[in-house]
Amino acid sequence: MVTIKDIAEKANVSIASVSRYFNNKELLHPETCARIEKVVMEYGYVPNSIGRSLRMARSGKILVLLPSISNPMYQKMISSINSECQQRGYTVLTCTTNNNKYNELHLLSMLETHYVDGAIFFSTTQSREEFEKLSRRFPLVQCCEYIDADVSGVTIDNEKAAFDAVNYLVSRGHRKIAMASGMEVYGTTYSRELGYRRALEENGIRFNKNYIIRGEYGFSSGAEAAAKFLKMKDIPDGLLTVSDAVAIGAMREFVRNKMVIGKDISIIGFDNTRIADMYIPSLSSVSQPREEMGKKAVELLFERMKSLKAKTRLIMLEHKLVIRDSVRK
Repeated sequence: MVTIKDIAEKANVSIASVSRYFNNKELLHPETCARIEKVVMEYGYVPNSIGRSLRMARSGKILVLLPSISNPMYQKMISSINSECQQRGYTVLTCTTNNNKYNELHLLSMLETHYVDGAIFFSTTQSREEFEKLSRRFPLVQCCEYIDADVSGVTIDNEKAAFDAVNYLVSRGHRKIAMASGMEVYGTTYSRELGYRRALEENGIRFNKNYIIRGEYGFSSGAEAAAKFLKMKDIPDGLLTVSDAVAIGAMREFVRNKMVIGKDISIIGFDNTRIADMYIPSLSSVSQPREEMGKKAVELLFERMKSLKAKTRLIMLEHKLVIRDSVRK
């Protein structure tokens, strides 16, 4: 069994420093804190006092970690999580990490001090090994974004969703299909690009690496991607985007350059947020069951809070392609 003395020896610090790390880490030099943190993560060590607290007490609070607050897709899921937790007598603390590993670990210290009882991740900066070690120590669940780790989670089949969207564009007569993709830090970026490429391949369409442009999930990224596509010799006639906001930004830029959406180019967004049906022309989009995702995430988290030895589960929910005016009839 690993002791506080073992942690101190491995990190080459005093036992007092390790104790301070768990009780008053702001008194430690950042470098010392990082060294201890690395060893604690490696061994999955939990001090006896914290372990007893986790077993015997409840704070009544849940932590939800978002990469940012700019993605409108998160709103309905957070609302669902709030509703489910309130019914169980729990309060939800929502925090953003900005995809910064230090920020994420700092927020997770609330689990160590028992300020919160569990955490739902919309995205994580941890590696598979790091994330699994954390999950053995604390109740954790993945929601929406999912990395291939032995950690419970709820998501959709993002590869199949992208495949279905591109397949539909092909069925409407499109052959020059591009993708306004996301950042490589997200697992969904890889999965959706895989689905995009598989659909092209199965329809006998040669993959053009210039037809994938990666960026953020917002309006401006869509406009920037469209501007780049417009400078190409072969302007795409079909476009899949990683979010509705990106799609709307791209549509705005194409229209500004005298292209007719649904005729000169067809566009499919992702997430089916409210803006998809409000914009003119209305946006076709891949719909995710966001309310159900939030409910399932809470269900999975409470399973882990009941017992860290409970078997981890991955719930895959069904997506749906909602076709509107932005795709050629």
